[in-house]
Amino acid sequence: TLKQICSTAISEGGYALAGKQRSASGLITSPKDIPTAGTFVPIISIRLKSDRLDAVVIPNNVEFVGLTNNSQYRFKIVVGGTLTGASWNSAATNSAVEWDIAATAITGGDDVKIGFLNVAAGSGGSTLGFQDGLFKFQLERNSFTGTPTVFSLVATGSTNGNDATGAMDWEEIFQ
Repeated sequence: TLKQICSTAISEGGYALAGKQRSASGLITSPKDIPTAGTFVPIISIRLKSDRLDAVVIPNNVEFVGLTNNSQYRFKIVVGGTLTGASWNSAATNSAVEWDIAATAITGGDDVKIGFLNVAAGSGGSTLGFQDGLFKFQLERNSFTGTPTVFSLVATGSTNGNDATGAMDWEEIFQ
């Protein structure tokens, strides 16, 4: 007779993710306008496709670029916000992710990372990496309603009319 109470599996050598790296970005030639200083505007957002809600997708890098000289920016990652005016695009036919750069406003959600950027003449750009807590920011969905959770880069500027763009990279883990 053998009675098992509990068990653990441990990997001493670590692990390697087996997935496909993907990305989406705003346009440098048509940046996002931040009309009102102090009001956050969505720069780029991603979410799971409605027919791929069980996919494992891990954001691993976000880049923010402030394009207005002599301006200061505050940018952050918001998880679970509601977008106004979003227009979702498929990252690829076989991708589990959709992205948006058309949204004009965001409400609600949780701030998970925050950054600041000072843009002097000829400078601009900041990167937020996520390797410190890799699975912490995995794209989610509401299991009761089947609604994917939105993962957004949002920003505000120090003056009205600041321009900005951004990009997101993620890994889609093969199952």
